[in-house]
Amino acid sequence: MQIYENILQTKGNTPLVSLRRFHPKGAMVAAKLESFNPGASNKDRIGMALIEAGEQQGLLKPGGRIVVPTSG
Repeated sequence: MQIYENILQTKGNTPLVSLRRFHPKGAMVAAKLESFNPGASNKDRIGMALIEAGEQQGLLKPGGRIVVPTSG
């Protein structure tokens, strides 16, 4: 069992589950379980990349705010 130092280390590498019963004689069909990401969203990876880029470029500073529009 993997033990992580913080929740940010769990992003990505989301599990895939075979959906063979939906196409038993043909192509491999799989579902990616994005709900296993820290924020339960497929946007976790891009969100982290945007924050890291903003910090590196000096656009995000300690104490600042990030406003996240949602799709729901």
